[in-house]
Amino acid sequence: MTTTDPTPPDTHVPPPARPPVPPPPRWAVRAARVAAWSTVPSGLWRVALVLGVPVGVMEREEFLAGFPDNSPLLALAYVLLLGAVAEAASYLTLGLVRPWGEVVPRWIPLLGGRPVKAGLAVLAASLGALTVTFLWWVLFFGGLLTADSPDPGVSAGEALFVAAYAPLLLWGPLLAAVTWSYHRRFHPVRTVPESGRQHRTLCAGRPGTARARVKGCPVGMQARPGDVSRSGVPRADERGARESHPPDR
Repeated sequence: MTTTDPTPPDTHVPPPARPPVPPPPRWAVRAARVAAWSTVPSGLWRVALVLGVPVGVMEREEFLAGFPDNSPLLALAYVLLLGAVAEAASYLTLGLVRPWGEVVPRWIPLLGGRPVKAGLAVLAASLGALTVTFLWWVLFFGGLLTADSPDPGVSAGEALFVAAYAPLLLWGPLLAAVTWSYHRRFHPVRTVPESGRQHRTLCAGRPGTARARVKGCPVGMQARPGDVSRSGVPRADERGARESHPPDR
């Protein structure tokens, strides 16, 4: 007497693994590093202003007047928080060239160890590049260039201010370039071999016409008259075979 196992066989097919992602190019790594450091000079300038270091453009008391009771602690907390947010945002550019931009770090709850969705990362980085470019190029420096200045000259304090904030102009364009490199790594350009192009040309035709079928052509793709031999092989392929292997005489 034979018994059969009532348990059905396991037919679960694991999802296909993600193909290996090529490493980032060297220029993208360098651009990401520059973008990550572009917010540091302006943050140091603001901290120096709150601490009373003469920066030339604005006096410490004038800056503290915008806070309750002219509190230097609130002003210092504000500039430190603003600098931390800017640094964290610019530091995310490194994720486009680091392994944690491909797989979520395991220390992050609920998401650790999962692959990063490249499409969402590209979308978020593209929106970020547009936002910071508009913020610093149009609103900030555009406003400075169009503002009326009582003194036509440039003081040392103004030169220091421009030098501290000028690196922010690099943030948006560099982020956009690194985002494009990230997209190319996850979505490489697929090229069609020359033989495939020739075969596709031979298969081209008007669907529904009664023409000879080329071997390997998709359904609905008919060959042109004279392109197919009696054996069903494209004449171009037969002609190339005869040229590479001439008959013995």
